[in-house]
Amino acid sequence: MSKTTPIILLIIGTLILGVVGSAYAWSFLKVRSTIEQAAVISAKADLWASSNENAQVVRRSVREIQAQREVLDTYFIKEDGIVSFLDEIEEIGDHAGLPIEVIAVEAGNPIDKDGLIRPLTISLRVSGKLKDIFYTLAMLETLPKAVSVDGVGLTQDPENLTWIGEFKVVVTQISE
Repeated sequence: MSKTTPIILLIIGTLILGVVGSAYAWSFLKVRSTIEQAAVISAKADLWASSNENAQVVRRSVREIQAQREVLDTYFIKEDGIVSFLDEIEEIGDHAGLPIEVIAVEAGNPIDKDGLIRPLTISLRVSGKLKDIFYTLAMLETLPKAVSVDGVGLTQDPENLTWIGEFKVVVTQISE
């Protein structure tokens, strides 16, 4: 062995060590980059999943609100439903055995800033036995609508000995 052999071996060893170290550093950086990419993808997946869950919650809430609104709408009279509501009132009179006469229907001033909600005052007259008039009044008060009785007047007809009841019923009307 000559004197140059250990130097050559040392140089070759150093070169191999440099190549292996460089390969290790390169693979370390690649693994680190891959881990960072995986973390970013995982974070995006979590964000997408949570936004999807939020969207589902919003959709479910909108459906529930729509269902509740449909139920609420049944308590109010729409502009195109006034005649059918008056028919319902007349049916109550038929059920009670007393014909209900609609004297007047009057729309009040809007009670909201948009002018969509207004009270609708309906003046009614009914005549018959006193107990039947009170039964009719009770039926009107229990209508499944936003109804309030604002005035009741009772007079007795001296000729027939029957009673005449006059009611002012206020129902909430909604314009669309």
